[in-house]
Amino acid sequence: MSYKGIDSIVESIKKDTQAAYNLEIEKANQKGEALYQEMMDEAKQRLIRIEKNQDEEVRHVYRREVKRFQLDAQKEIDKYKHELVDRVVNESLQRLQNMKDEDFIATLNRVLERENGNEKPRICVDPKYYETVLASHGTEYQVLKIDEMSPGFLLRFKDYDVDCEFSYLFKYKRDTIVKLALIHLFGEGHE
Repeated sequence: MSYKGIDSIVESIKKDTQAAYNLEIEKANQKGEALYQEMMDEAKQRLIRIEKNQDEEVRHVYRREVKRFQLDAQKEIDKYKHELVDRVVNESLQRLQNMKDEDFIATLNRVLERENGNEKPRICVDPKYYETVLASHGTEYQVLKIDEMSPGFLLRFKDYDVDCEFSYLFKYKRDTIVKLALIHLFGEGHE
């Protein structure tokens, strides 16, 4: 599958999820800041108790505790971000699998344009969209219904197939989709 196909999917993810998840992103940032502040307050209280005993050791303990709390806070923030991205990706897959007929046809047309060549593929579709695709493309293409296929479509050319079954794309391109979602939602790359 080419990156243009991934780009189309990522563009759909962007359009469908950005507004709904801006609030979640803000909550994640606020939660992380509150957690960080709580940890910093706890570290400061420890410092006050320790200062009475040894000044040099206090500085060392403070730096170590602050670093530990920062790492713990960052782990919690990263965990929450990954949970949010997983939810976004899963909900995006559900939206794709349940898209309206006209959106499905538009997606099919974009992929057909991208794969434009001399050969016309056979279009294999799941039962849910079969009648719609048959009505819109049945005079120009051979349209086949595959009962065991999940939502999406498969373009069968003579020498190769272009598999646009949504669950397949999300299963085998999940790492790439997650990285792109992290960048899009949080403006940063993550491991």
